[in-house]
Amino acid sequence: IYLFYPSFYLPMTGSSEYHGVIGVDRIHGKIDEDLLLCSICHNVLWNPVACKSCENAFCTLCIHTSLKEKNNYCPFNCYFEERKCPPCISILLSKLQIDCCYKLNGCTTIVSYERLDEHEEECNYQPLECEKCHKQMLKQDFEQHQQECELIDLTCNECHVIYKRKDLNQHTEIECLQNQFEQQQQMIEKKMNENEDIVKNMEKETQHLVQSQMTTMDTKLELVDEILRMEHETQQNEFEQKFQTQQDLFDEKQKLMEKKLNENDEKYNMMLENIEEEIQQIRLLKNDSNANENGTNAKLCKVDLDKLSKSVRYAGNPRF
Repeated sequence: IYLFYPSFYLPMTGSSEYHGVIGVDRIHGKIDEDLLLCSICHNVLWNPVACKSCENAFCTLCIHTSLKEKNNYCPFNCYFEERKCPPCISILLSKLQIDCCYKLNGCTTIVSYERLDEHEEECNYQPLECEKCHKQMLKQDFEQHQQECELIDLTCNECHVIYKRKDLNQHTEIECLQNQFEQQQQMIEKKMNENEDIVKNMEKETQHLVQSQMTTMDTKLELVDEILRMEHETQQNEFEQKFQTQQDLFDEKQKLMEKKLNENDEKYNMMLENIEEEIQQIRLLKNDSNANENGTNAKLCKVDLDKLSKSVRYAGNPRF
């Protein structure tokens, strides 16, 4: 069977994206060609827009393609500024009755302008191609072909092996069991490999955890050592400060004692000097007195000498 492929037709979803070419020969009845034909493609307008300057209507796809080539000027040399298509044109288009583009494939449907894209997208007479055997057929025969095509892939429900429909008789029960056995072996090997990987990962994690704990313990020990060292230094500094304070007090007391001793020595030396002067004076008086003088002077001298001896003995000097 010969299938007709409209070379102009690219079915797309949505009427605004319909790229079909509607020739005049597909229209049932007469049309006003001056109003309803695109001046660019010379076919019936599809999704039309108009030029605001000259008010001529064009297919949206046609005018957008033309504007790229003519620097935004329409075919009538007007600077193009888009506007909606005049309502009279939309009304005339809505009244058109059009043959399906797959008429040559057997479709006898005549559809309205508004439903044309929807029908041709779903038409059972549109040609399709099997992606496996590349055989061409109508859409209405495609589903049946899918059930019969020998190059279609089938999947066994037991062993899940994919094979062509033409090889169905070669996929015996023994081969199926063998495939299942091989798959089980592969699954076991895969599980074993996965378990080995899990064990290795656990060992790595364990080593990492142990290393991390050891590092943490070392850090804690270092911290404890540092704390003990600081406490020891603090105690030592406190002891040294206390010792230094006691030493300073002792030195201060010693200085006071030495000062007092020096003061006593000075007093003692001054007293000795005074006594020596008095003794010297007494001796002079004694030597000068004659034997015939009154005994009163002799007694006075004796008394003075006794006083001087006592003064020397009890002067308060610690060295005596």
